[in-house]
Amino acid sequence: MSLTTRLAERGRAAIQFLRRRNRAAGAPRTVLILERAGEHQWKAIEAEIAEGRATISRACMWPSTAPAGAPGESRGEGESFANADEVVLVVNSRSSVCRFLDLVNAPPDQIRRMVALRLETELPYPVADSTWVTERQDNGAPGKGNVLVLAAATADIASAEEELRAKGVRCRGVEFDAAGLVEIISAAASPDEPVAVAALDPGQALLAIAEGGALRYARRIALDPPAGETNGAWAARAANELDQSFYDYSLRAGGVMPARMALVGAAMHDPALAEALSARLRIPVEPGTCPGEVAVADNATAGQDLMAAFPACVGALVALRRREAGQRTAAPPLRRTRPRLGGVDLHGKRGLLIAANAVILLALLVGVFAVRAGQLRAANRVIDEARPLIRDMERLQEEVDVLQYESRRQRSILDVFMALADVFPKDIQVESVVIDSQGRVTISGRTKTVEATEEQAIAAMKESPVFVNPKFTGATKEKDNYKFGITCELRQGGGGGAS
Repeated sequence: MSLTTRLAERGRAAIQFLRRRNRAAGAPRTVLILERAGEHQWKAIEAEIAEGRATISRACMWPSTAPAGAPGESRGEGESFANADEVVLVVNSRSSVCRFLDLVNAPPDQIRRMVALRLETELPYPVADSTWVTERQDNGAPGKGNVLVLAAATADIASAEEELRAKGVRCRGVEFDAAGLVEIISAAASPDEPVAVAALDPGQALLAIAEGGALRYARRIALDPPAGETNGAWAARAANELDQSFYDYSLRAGGVMPARMALVGAAMHDPALAEALSARLRIPVEPGTCPGEVAVADNATAGQDLMAAFPACVGALVALRRREAGQRTAAPPLRRTRPRLGGVDLHGKRGLLIAANAVILLALLVGVFAVRAGQLRAANRVIDEARPLIRDMERLQEEVDVLQYESRRQRSILDVFMALADVFPKDIQVESVVIDSQGRVTISGRTKTVEATEEQAIAAMKESPVFVNPKFTGATKEKDNYKFGITCELRQGGGGGAS
């Protein structure tokens, strides 16, 4: 492509950008939301957002496998979606991660460094190969704060975008699928109680738990049915996995459990499954419904149930509408949308003059960048050589921050661990200790026998000068041991923190 052609294309893109910037407030815009549904197959929702409401004009599998002329059929590889103002990719990779971390209050750049260190142990791939985002959720405590972290493998996102570009579609934003599920139920949820939503599809399940409309927990569960397994046995296995996830969330959240659960996905209308889940989880389980802020045009879904076939896409659409209205969403996007710079339809001499000015400006910029290209390459080499030293300084700063934080505590975490080592029998393995700002302690770990924990450990903690009011919160049988939980308080009200 020649320089003249590139300048002309950039000029047209600049005009399109100016027109969108000057568009009247509240003018409708079209959005396209895509989620991978299999090899070379995508879930697609096309909608229009206007006046605080989203209207779905089409929901289909793309490219379509329906007969020619059938409702919802895709008209070509990408041309039918080419004019959307925004295109958003919903990430549903099994390697994506959601964590809710308890970190000390610090400036945003320090928070990102602390999160990067934690992700080195949390992610199944290098942090440098991930796309991740954080959001602080203030809990009112002066010395610490909760930070939501979402991460996905950059290679998974890049692979999806490359395949879509080959079909003529370019993604601007990236959303987390579990966050989309939470958007579906957050509007009807009470701000004082946690709620859950589970998407159950053949071979897998995705559980998301929200509190106060914000994503707090997500887990992907493999549910590949073995040959010959009945629907009832599969439902019982799914209920057992979700119950284990609820217990895991309870240990992380200080004993809190979801009050109810919405069921979406291909299995949402299975009455046997809903009954098995409700009986095992001991909470109401009901099919998810499309949020009231989303309307559906006639013949838009070709007879498909949106909550069964496109729940995460609908949730991503709700998130886009809420951000446009200045409202809070369940989680931040992995990548925010950027204005689409596409074709332009010039009207009148004013448009031609603006286009000519844009082309001249871009030509000047190209000349300036060509002169400074050598300087930039030299500067980049210096930066690459200094980057290892910068990383070492960041690690040292993190260690200083941790030591300063420990020095301000009324009781250090080391003292608590020493006290636990004195009172716990040798066959008890402590995995995590969480101390809040009021001196309340949540302990989780593993033991060979429940009696050693419930009787010996609790009795020893009652005699300890460090702990008061110890309570055994329950145990879960695993392969060779039990996973247990204990709560108690510190006698002198030590400061908050987590290890």
